[in-house]
Amino acid sequence: MSRPIKKGLSYFPLDTDMLSNRKIRRLFQSQGCEGFAAYTAILCEVYGTTGYYVRYTDDLCFDIGFTLNLKEEQVRKIIGFCVEIRLFNQELFDRQKILTSLGIQSRYREISKRNVSRISPEWELRDETHPVSAKETGVSATKTPVSATKTTPKGKGKRKEKESKTNIVTKIQANNEHSTSNDNGEAGRRAELLQMAANATSTSRHA
Repeated sequence: MSRPIKKGLSYFPLDTDMLSNRKIRRLFQSQGCEGFAAYTAILCEVYGTTGYYVRYTDDLCFDIGFTLNLKEEQVRKIIGFCVEIRLFNQELFDRQKILTSLGIQSRYREISKRNVSRISPEWELRDETHPVSAKETGVSATKTPVSATKTTPKGKGKRKEKESKTNIVTKIQANNEHSTSNDNGEAGRRAELLQMAANATSTSRHA
Protein backbone atom coordinates (compact mmCIF):
# COMPACT_ATOMS: atom_id res chain seq x y z
CA MET A 1 0.00 0.00 0.00
CA SER A 2 1.46 3.35 -1.05
CA ARG A 3 2.06 6.09 1.46
CA PRO A 4 -0.64 8.81 1.35
CA ILE A 5 0.46 12.14 -0.14
CA LYS A 6 0.92 14.83 2.49
CA LYS A 7 -1.32 17.82 1.78
CA GLY A 8 0.20 20.19 4.28
CA LEU A 9 3.67 21.65 4.64
CA SER A 10 6.55 20.42 6.75
CA TYR A 11 7.54 23.95 7.78
CA PHE A 12 6.37 27.55 7.53
CA PRO A 13 8.30 30.82 7.91
CA LEU A 14 7.98 33.38 10.66
CA ASP A 15 9.09 36.93 9.94
CA THR A 16 11.83 38.19 12.24
CA ASP A 17 9.88 41.44 12.71
CA MET A 18 6.69 39.58 13.58
CA LEU A 19 6.58 41.03 17.09
CA SER A 20 6.63 44.53 15.60
CA ASN A 21 3.40 43.84 13.71
CA ARG A 22 0.58 46.02 15.08
CA LYS A 23 -1.92 43.16 15.04
CA ILE A 24 0.42 40.90 17.03
CA ARG A 25 1.00 43.70 19.55
CA ARG A 26 -2.73 44.09 19.99
CA LEU A 27 -3.00 40.33 20.49
CA PHE A 28 -0.35 40.46 23.21
CA GLN A 29 -2.02 43.42 24.87
CA SER A 30 -5.47 41.84 24.92
CA GLN A 31 -4.76 38.10 25.36
CA GLY A 32 -1.24 38.04 26.74
CA CYS A 33 1.37 35.36 25.94
CA GLU A 34 -1.40 32.74 25.88
CA GLY A 35 -3.01 34.56 22.97
CA PHE A 36 0.23 34.60 20.94
CA ALA A 37 0.90 30.94 21.76
CA ALA A 38 -2.61 29.95 20.68
CA TYR A 39 -2.29 31.92 17.40
CA THR A 40 1.07 30.24 16.64
CA ALA A 41 -0.40 26.80 17.41
CA ILE A 42 -3.27 27.49 15.00
CA LEU A 43 -0.75 28.44 12.30
CA CYS A 44 0.93 25.07 12.83
CA GLU A 45 -2.43 23.37 12.31
CA VAL A 46 -3.16 25.46 9.20
CA TYR A 47 0.16 24.83 7.46
CA GLY A 48 0.49 21.25 8.70
CA THR A 49 -2.95 19.90 7.72
CA THR A 50 -4.03 21.49 4.40
CA GLY A 51 -1.31 24.09 3.92
CA TYR A 52 -3.50 27.18 3.80
CA TYR A 53 -6.55 26.78 6.07
CA VAL A 54 -8.03 24.86 9.02
CA ARG A 55 -11.63 24.33 9.98
CA TYR A 56 -12.85 25.96 13.19
CA THR A 57 -14.35 23.13 15.23
CA ASP A 58 -14.77 22.09 18.83
CA ASP A 59 -12.01 19.54 18.34
CA LEU A 60 -9.60 22.25 17.17
CA CYS A 61 -10.29 24.35 20.25
CA PHE A 62 -9.87 21.31 22.50
CA ASP A 63 -6.57 20.25 20.89
CA ILE A 64 -5.09 23.76 21.11
CA GLY A 65 -6.21 24.09 24.72
CA PHE A 66 -4.84 20.67 25.63
CA THR A 67 -1.48 21.40 24.02
CA LEU A 68 -1.07 24.81 25.70
CA ASN A 69 -2.81 23.89 28.97
CA LEU A 70 -5.59 26.37 28.32
CA LYS A 71 -9.31 26.03 28.81
CA GLU A 72 -11.31 25.40 25.66
CA GLU A 73 -13.41 28.52 26.25
CA GLN A 74 -10.25 30.66 26.49
CA VAL A 75 -9.08 29.30 23.12
CA ARG A 76 -12.44 30.28 21.59
CA LYS A 77 -12.06 33.77 22.95
CA ILE A 78 -8.54 34.09 21.54
CA ILE A 79 -9.65 32.88 18.10
CA GLY A 80 -12.56 35.32 18.12
CA PHE A 81 -10.18 38.19 18.89
CA CYS A 82 -7.79 37.07 16.10
CA VAL A 83 -10.69 37.21 13.66
CA GLU A 84 -11.71 40.61 15.00
CA ILE A 85 -8.27 42.17 14.38
CA ARG A 86 -8.03 40.49 10.95
CA LEU A 87 -5.33 37.94 11.71
CA PHE A 88 -7.87 35.54 10.15
CA ASN A 89 -10.33 36.41 7.40
CA GLN A 90 -13.64 37.32 9.00
CA GLU A 91 -15.87 36.61 5.99
CA LEU A 92 -14.70 33.00 5.60
CA PHE A 93 -14.88 32.51 9.36
CA ASP A 94 -18.47 33.72 9.60
CA ARG A 95 -19.70 31.98 6.43
CA GLN A 96 -17.78 28.66 6.42
CA LYS A 97 -16.03 28.44 9.80
CA ILE A 98 -12.63 28.52 8.08
CA LEU A 99 -9.47 29.98 9.60
CA THR A 100 -7.20 31.43 6.93
CA SER A 101 -5.83 34.76 5.73
CA LEU A 102 -4.31 36.44 2.71
CA GLY A 103 -0.84 36.21 4.27
CA ILE A 104 -1.24 32.50 5.01
CA GLN A 105 -2.28 31.72 1.43
CA SER A 106 0.50 33.87 -0.05
CA ARG A 107 3.14 32.02 1.97
CA TYR A 108 1.61 28.67 0.98
CA ARG A 109 1.78 29.52 -2.72
CA GLU A 110 5.38 30.69 -2.39
CA ILE A 111 6.53 27.58 -0.53
CA SER A 112 4.66 25.23 -2.88
CA LYS A 113 6.63 26.57 -5.86
CA ARG A 114 9.91 25.40 -4.33
CA ASN A 115 9.64 21.80 -5.45
CA VAL A 116 13.39 21.32 -6.05
CA SER A 117 16.03 22.43 -3.56
CA ARG A 118 19.37 23.46 -4.99
CA ILE A 119 22.78 23.54 -3.32
CA SER A 120 25.32 26.16 -4.22
CA PRO A 121 27.89 24.56 -6.59
CA GLU A 122 30.77 25.77 -4.43
CA TRP A 123 29.44 23.86 -1.42
CA GLU A 124 27.93 20.84 -3.15
CA LEU A 125 29.28 17.42 -2.19
CA ARG A 126 29.30 14.58 -4.68
CA ASP A 127 29.61 10.82 -4.31
CA GLU A 128 32.88 10.00 -6.08
CA THR A 129 31.96 6.30 -6.29
CA HIS A 130 29.24 7.05 -8.84
CA PRO A 131 30.01 8.79 -12.12
CA VAL A 132 28.19 12.03 -12.70
CA SER A 133 26.35 12.34 -15.99
CA ALA A 134 26.32 15.45 -18.14
CA LYS A 135 22.66 15.96 -17.30
CA GLU A 136 23.40 16.09 -13.55
CA THR A 137 26.27 18.54 -13.90
CA GLY A 138 24.53 20.70 -16.44
CA VAL A 139 27.49 20.40 -18.75
CA SER A 140 26.69 19.38 -22.32
CA ALA A 141 29.15 17.08 -24.02
CA THR A 142 29.97 18.71 -27.38
CA LYS A 143 31.51 16.85 -30.28
CA THR A 144 35.19 17.46 -30.85
CA PRO A 145 35.67 19.06 -34.27
CA VAL A 146 37.80 16.87 -36.54
CA SER A 147 39.38 18.27 -39.70
CA ALA A 148 39.39 15.59 -42.40
CA THR A 149 42.19 16.00 -44.94
CA LYS A 150 41.37 15.05 -48.52
CA THR A 151 43.01 11.86 -49.77
CA THR A 152 44.47 12.10 -53.25
CA PRO A 153 43.70 9.14 -55.54
CA LYS A 154 46.67 6.90 -56.19
CA GLY A 155 46.75 7.37 -59.97
CA LYS A 156 46.36 11.12 -59.79
CA GLY A 157 49.10 11.40 -57.21
CA LYS A 158 51.58 9.47 -59.31
CA ARG A 159 50.77 11.57 -62.37
CA LYS A 160 51.35 14.80 -60.47
CA GLU A 161 54.59 13.44 -59.05
CA LYS A 162 55.78 12.45 -62.56
CA GLU A 163 54.86 15.85 -63.96
CA SER A 164 56.74 17.54 -61.14
CA LYS A 165 59.88 15.50 -61.80
CA THR A 166 59.66 16.25 -65.56
CA ASN A 167 59.41 19.98 -64.86
CA ILE A 168 62.47 19.85 -62.63
CA VAL A 169 64.53 18.00 -65.30
CA THR A 170 63.45 20.50 -67.97
CA LYS A 171 64.48 23.43 -65.76
CA ILE A 172 67.90 21.85 -65.13
CA GLN A 173 68.49 21.29 -68.84
CA ALA A 174 67.46 24.84 -69.66
CA ASN A 175 69.85 26.18 -67.05
CA ASN A 176 72.69 24.02 -68.45
CA GLU A 177 72.01 25.21 -71.99
CA HIS A 178 71.90 28.81 -70.84
CA SER A 179 75.15 28.29 -68.93
CA THR A 180 76.78 26.64 -71.99
CA SER A 181 75.75 29.42 -74.34
CA ASN A 182 77.15 31.97 -71.91
CA ASP A 183 80.45 30.05 -71.76
CA ASN A 184 80.74 29.88 -75.58
CA GLY A 185 80.05 33.57 -75.91
CA GLU A 186 82.62 34.42 -73.27
CA ALA A 187 85.25 32.23 -74.97
CA GLY A 188 84.59 33.84 -78.38
CA ARG A 189 84.89 37.34 -76.97
CA ARG A 190 88.15 36.41 -75.23
CA ALA A 191 89.59 35.08 -78.54
CA GLU A 192 88.54 38.23 -80.29
CA LEU A 193 90.33 40.41 -77.74
CA LEU A 194 93.50 38.35 -78.04
CA GLN A 195 93.41 38.70 -81.83
CA MET A 196 92.98 42.47 -81.55
CA ALA A 197 95.92 42.66 -79.16
CA ALA A 198 98.08 40.60 -81.55
CA ASN A 199 97.21 42.84 -84.51
CA ALA A 200 98.06 45.95 -82.55
CA THR A 201 101.48 44.51 -81.62
CA SER A 202 102.23 43.61 -85.18
CA THR A 203 101.33 47.07 -86.43
CA SER A 204 103.61 48.78 -83.90
CA ARG A 205 106.57 46.65 -84.95
CA HIS A 206 106.19 47.52 -88.63
CA ALA A 207 106.01 51.20 -87.83
